[in-house]
Amino acid sequence: MPKGSTRYLSATIQNEMIESLGTKLATHLLEQIRASPFFAIIMDTTQDISKVDQLSIFVRYAVITRSENGQPIYIEVKEVFLGFYAAIKHGAVDLVNQMTTLFIDKNIDLKKNVGQGYDGASVISGVYNVVQKHIKDIQPNADIKRWVLLSKFTGESDTILKN
Repeated sequence: MPKGSTRYLSATIQNEMIESLGTKLATHLLEQIRASPFFAIIMDTTQDISKVDQLSIFVRYAVITRSENGQPIYIEVKEVFLGFYAAIKHGAVDLVNQMTTLFIDKNIDLKKNVGQGYDGASVISGVYNVVQKHIKDIQPNADIKRWVLLSKFTGESDTILKN
């Protein structure tokens, strides 16, 4: 490299570039989620090294490519990790409020939620059953079974998909 060339090697510049790329990627993924006709929420909690419970939130959604006449020709299911969030309170209502606040902040329409997934551990499954009920109170369709969901994605009947 010629003497005096710009190298962008300082930690400050590298961190700014990483932050800029991260912001661009997050914006792109959120746009895809918003454009999807529906999505499913996946939540879990885990304890970090400092013994703080972290709520992890994922969104599974479809990117649908359509033909010129609007028919779906290709469907790609994607899953995005939205992040870890400190779970200050552990009640079902508190977890639902934390999740709904996040979705409002990110401008994700909860009315498009058609599914929910939680860890099956007996320690937390009781809380999640109540979480599931609260989310179904917000969006009654948030428990569609997988074949119905696939038929929504493809436009095929669930009988055809099962065979």
